[in-house]
Amino acid sequence: MELRKGKAGPQGPIGKTGKQGKRGLPGKDGKQLDKEYIAAQMATFVKEFNLKIAAVDTAAKKGNAEALKHVSDVSIKLGNQIQSAAKDLHNQIRAVEQSAHNKIESTEKALAKQISEVRKMPGPQGDKGAQGIQGATGLRGPQGDKGAQGIQGTTGLLGPQGVKGAEGIQGATGLPGPQGVKGAQGIQGATGDKGAQGIQGATGLRGPQGDKGAAGERGAPGAQGAAGARGEADLSLIDVCGAIGGSDSTCARKPLATGSAYAVGDPHYKSWDGAEFNFQPGTIWGEIVLFHHKRMQGGDIEVQTATVPYPNGSPNDESTRANNEPKCATAVAIAAWGNVIVFYARNGLNSYFLNDKTVTWGPDHVMMQLSQGIRFSKTGAKVVFMIDNGLGYLKITATMWSGKYFDIEGEASGSWATGKSTTGIWGDWDGDKGNDERFRNALNAEGKLSVLGTPRSYFKDKKPRTNTNGQFMLAFDMELDASQNHVIPGETITVDIQEPEKQCPPEKAATVAKFCVGLFGSSLANCGSDICLGGDPAHSASSAHVDQIQRHSMKLLPPTNPEQQGDTCILFDEIKRFDKVPSNGGGSFAFSTWIKQEGLKLEGTIAKKGSEWSLQSNDEGDITFISNGKSCKAAKAIGLKYKNIIAVSSATEKKIQVIVDGQVECSVSAETFAESKDGELQLGSLSHHIEAKVAKPTYVGSGVRLQEADLFFKEKPQCIGA
Repeated sequence: MELRKGKAGPQGPIGKTGKQGKRGLPGKDGKQLDKEYIAAQMATFVKEFNLKIAAVDTAAKKGNAEALKHVSDVSIKLGNQIQSAAKDLHNQIRAVEQSAHNKIESTEKALAKQISEVRKMPGPQGDKGAQGIQGATGLRGPQGDKGAQGIQGTTGLLGPQGVKGAEGIQGATGLPGPQGVKGAQGIQGATGDKGAQGIQGATGLRGPQGDKGAAGERGAPGAQGAAGARGEADLSLIDVCGAIGGSDSTCARKPLATGSAYAVGDPHYKSWDGAEFNFQPGTIWGEIVLFHHKRMQGGDIEVQTATVPYPNGSPNDESTRANNEPKCATAVAIAAWGNVIVFYARNGLNSYFLNDKTVTWGPDHVMMQLSQGIRFSKTGAKVVFMIDNGLGYLKITATMWSGKYFDIEGEASGSWATGKSTTGIWGDWDGDKGNDERFRNALNAEGKLSVLGTPRSYFKDKKPRTNTNGQFMLAFDMELDASQNHVIPGETITVDIQEPEKQCPPEKAATVAKFCVGLFGSSLANCGSDICLGGDPAHSASSAHVDQIQRHSMKLLPPTNPEQQGDTCILFDEIKRFDKVPSNGGGSFAFSTWIKQEGLKLEGTIAKKGSEWSLQSNDEGDITFISNGKSCKAAKAIGLKYKNIIAVSSATEKKIQVIVDGQVECSVSAETFAESKDGELQLGSLSHHIEAKVAKPTYVGSGVRLQEADLFFKEKPQCIGA
């Protein structure tokens, strides 16, 4: 059955009015809203920033750990790559931190803008209208503007920027620190040899000691003056200028300069004044006074050498039989201030004699004190003696070759350049090389140059000499003492031929013309005179050419002081310039250096001389030599270990070459070889940063043949510096 909807009932009465609702809570104060909002935003930012810093820290530590792992696990070459990787890591860290810093600044600006907008906003109204009236009191929010200024104080929350202290992590990643090694190139400033001249100034300190000698001056007219000098003969004697205990500097021509002389080859001499000549003893074993320093009452220093025939002489053969072959030094004797030192090539530099007692040499590369004012060092086949008591110095360098001969080089202070301070075969140092031959011949005529068979020979008697007063006396001065027998002359010394084309036997002229090629100046005369004296032509030519190379060589990075133990080495990150390099021999020249890799960027100039020639390298370590319009390339010549590179331009052989570790790596024929302009030589380059280290760079005003490469190749560098 369908049901029907009933009718609506009548409306009930209206109910009573309900109670008024509770008052709504007042709206929040604008100041409080600002603080909460800002604090929330800053907390979020600081959290994000700390996460980024932690990520940077982690990445840096991870990068360092990986880099250190590579250092221990891979080869030295990868070790070099660490520096480059460290630079990249350093840059990445800086980039991340810069990005974080930029974000901080951006967030600060955004917060400042939002804060400004919030300050302009009215407080929120209540839920109901009536309650909204209370909410209207939230308009006090604008009064909160002052409170907002306090919020600026809360911007001190940016103190998290202090987290940048984490940048200290960057310091930890500072593997690029090795770049600081460049600072060591400040050693270049020290190359000013003038510092050594300061030694001359130091001699002035001896003046007070001269005061003591002043007391002896009272007895100068009589024998008592000599007796007063007994206790310290080396300091109280009167110098050649008349000063008591002086250094000869008061009458020297150039007291602050230095001088050089040598006796090399078979033997070829150069005097202090620069005269070049040959001088040959007339016996198998010869003994010659090389150098003597004079004072008014006796000498200070004397150097003698013993010679034997070259090339077939024996250093053990002390025969006095006549022999007119070329001779080379095989022993050296040095006497100074109560000590006599004698050493022989036949002993292989294993021992020497000190006052007639056998002594072994000290360790290599160490300067040893032999006595007051006398020091020495031995490095392989080279011995260096420094003789200096503050009254001028003599440096003797003896280099052994072929196991039985010595090349002897001398260096002396310019205070002795007086014309009356020195004697011996190295001359009188009066500034006139033209009179050295006359001076030498006069000494020879007096029987003073040769000491063979006389009491003056330190090779015969290796003990110090004394006079009747017990005072030390040099052999050269023995004839001054009445207690000694008068000195007898030694064997007659013959001067070898200076003009072979005029005095050489005609049958030897063709041999001289054949072998004495590619030689210039006195070297040509040396070659011819040796052949004319009966020397082997091939050996004579080789000896003369080696002599030419040694005379026309310039070391570009010499020791910074006479006591330096090791070679000066530099990194190629600047240009060094040298003028007045030796002029070349008839269009020939050479450049030699030791070089090794110190990084990955090797492209740039190693050396060049104006537009005449250049030596370039690329990042692969290849070296290219360009000269006389020709190019010669040696592949992979630069590596992780030192290699000797010699670039040669030879007008005699009509070719340019690059010799690496004694082997010819490239050779190209050329036609024209112009005489050098004697211009400026440049070492290094600024256009590229060559991450390579060089040692022993040498410019030679002459060509270098393959058999002569050992002049530069035989001794590896002992480096100091960068």
